[in-house]
Amino acid sequence: MSHPYSIEEVFEIAINIEKHGTDFYNKLAAHAEDEESKKLFVYLANEEKHHIDLFTGMRDRLGKKLSSSFLDYWGNEEMGLYLKELADVEVFPELDDMPKFLKKFDSKQDIIKYAIGMEKSNILFFMEVLEALGSEDETENKIVKDLINEEKKHILKLCILLKQ
Repeated sequence: MSHPYSIEEVFEIAINIEKHGTDFYNKLAAHAEDEESKKLFVYLANEEKHHIDLFTGMRDRLGKKLSSSFLDYWGNEEMGLYLKELADVEVFPELDDMPKFLKKFDSKQDIIKYAIGMEKSNILFFMEVLEALGSEDETENKIVKDLINEEKKHILKLCILLKQ
């Protein structure tokens, strides 16, 4: 069984996703074999760190405001189960041993494809956050839409690196 998620919990999940993303890309940068990959991974780590700040601000602004559209969207057991599944998916892996993690992949391209998959998972989660926010707060909706667009740009940058 699951429970309905509060807006604070949803934003904590989003913040944790971004924290793991920052760690993931920093560790990839530290193990990158070429300068171009290293620069991209450092850039993506900084982007994820910026997203932490944005979600933290949203949580702080909206945390005590229980919007009716949010409760309508997430305030039932079925949607709670759905969110739990989204949150339980390994968006960014825990990486205590990066060299061991990297051995799972046959090539740099495989690592990049893995990162692309994680960015896609982020987009799915953020689209659900956007849907749950409803249309009550245009400012917060714009922030989430901008985050989704930034994640799409991350995918594009990773795809360009993949083609090289």
